Amino acid sequence: MFKKINDFWVPEKDVGCSAVVFSSLSDVNEAVKLCKKREVCIQAGGNFGVWPAYIAGIFDTVYTFEPDALNFACMCRNIGDITRIIKFQAALGDKAGCIDLFRRPENAGAHFICGAGNIPTMKIDSLALPACDLIVLDIEGYELKALKGAEITIQSFLPVIHLEDKGLSVKYGVDQGAAEKWLERIGYQVRDRVGRDVILSC
Repeated sequence: MFKKINDFWVPEKDVGCSAVVFSSLSDVNEAVKLCKKREVCIQAGGNFGVWPAYIAGIFDTVYTFEPDALNFACMCRNIGDITRIIKFQAALGDKAGCIDLFRRPENAGAHFICGAGNIPTMKIDSLALPACDLIVLDIEGYELKALKGAEITIQSFLPVIHLEDKGLSVKYGVDQGAAEKWLERIGYQVRDRVGRDVILSC
């Protein structure tokens, strides 16, 4: 069910995600440079734990979200007792509910939300956080929904926001770039682009 790559347990059938995730970690450093504080980061998808583990070396607390059970099991094994990482087996969205996933076993980072199911969906705002310095979202086209579920958090703390945007949102009827435009309407500006990611801050 699992195999080990670079000291991380990953789903046995995965070849796509584990081939690239370790080399892409430094992409978030450009967003970190813009953060005034490094207290709280929200990160999704947590995948098998590589991203939250890396970010936990920078921030006091990391809230990470991963809806897939197999990925989440790997994450729990990989992160162990790192108490600064708060883990949720849930998806992020603009409302509470339950969803299902379309899974691509050969690429553990390419699962995406597809209709109703039994996996909980949470709003970032429901956490009622005392602070938020950075939001990092790589959730296969669901970024705008997650941002809308974080509107109070964003307006309260003006975190730096790092988004993947490679056009996957179109399957949800959302144009590529829509998340970026939504943030710009509330005062955010694009500060950098790293590969297919965009970094914004106020």
